[in-house]
Amino acid sequence: RTVSLGSILAAAALPLAVWLTGGEGRVAVLALLVAILVIARHAGNLQRLARGEEPRIGRASKERA
Repeated sequence: RTVSLGSILAAAALPLAVWLTGGEGRVAVLALLVAILVIARHAGNLQRLARGEEPRIGRASKERA
C-alpha cells in the first residue's frame, strides 16, 4: 500500500463528492482546483508508482536506506 496513491485517489474523489452532496458551484470549483494541485504535486510519486519504485507504508525508501 502506498500513501501517495491514497492521497491522489482521495484528491480525485473530492470534486465528485462535493458534486454528489449538492455542494455549491464555487465549492465544487475549489475542490477541483485542490484536486489538480494535489495530483500535480504528486507527479514524481506517480512516476515512481508506474516504475514500481514508490516505497510502501512502513518501509524505508532506497534513498534513505
